[in-house]
Amino acid sequence: MKPWSSPSGAQLHRRMSGLLRRGARGMILDADDGGIWTFAPDPSFNGLLDRHVTVEAVQCGPERLEVLWMGAHRQARAG
Repeated sequence: MKPWSSPSGAQLHRRMSGLLRRGARGMILDADDGGIWTFAPDPSFNGLLDRHVTVEAVQCGPERLEVLWMGAHRQARAG
């Protein structure tokens, strides 16, 4: 899928956290900032379903991502 670009033509890279869910047509990230993002299902993400994750991705549509990396979200320790 061709990356979506800003008006200047730059690719839009995203790093965000949220709840990973399975949708009817793929996977869904309910982002902590209130956004809802979709992306193609990947069996390697199945162990993260219904968990809070951090995602690095390229935006390839108004609400669509091409995921580069995903892992369980870890909050910074106070200290």
